[in-house]
Amino acid sequence: MILAEILIKLYANRRNRRFRGGKKEFIKQLRTRFKESELALISADNYYLPRETLAKDERGVINFDLPETIDHIAFVEDLKLLKQNKTVRRKEYTFTNEKATAKEIVLSSATVYIVKVYLYYTKKR
Repeated sequence: MILAEILIKLYANRRNRRFRGGKKEFIKQLRTRFKESELALISADNYYLPRETLAKDERGVINFDLPETIDHIAFVEDLKLLKQNKTVRRKEYTFTNEKATAKEIVLSSATVYIVKVYLYYTKKR
């Protein structure tokens, strides 16, 4: 029921031209309806392979939109650990700034998981 309410509200905002994106607003609305301990956000952004292993295009730029840039094995393994009520620790991936110091991200088990991915998964895991 909560998801339906949020989606209806987002759709109404879009029709009234007050629509900005969608993913961030959807997550924001979900966070207002759950306790912090009940909701966890898992982002594929923190599962990119090391920069030095990624191919660059003809301009010398890494295309982070390619599926092969994601460490799919680690991503799926961490989801499995969370499902087993285990805590997962990862370094924040700072792909936009290779000189930045990565913070530690702590993911705890929750009732609801938001899995934020930009790339379409085609393999069953």
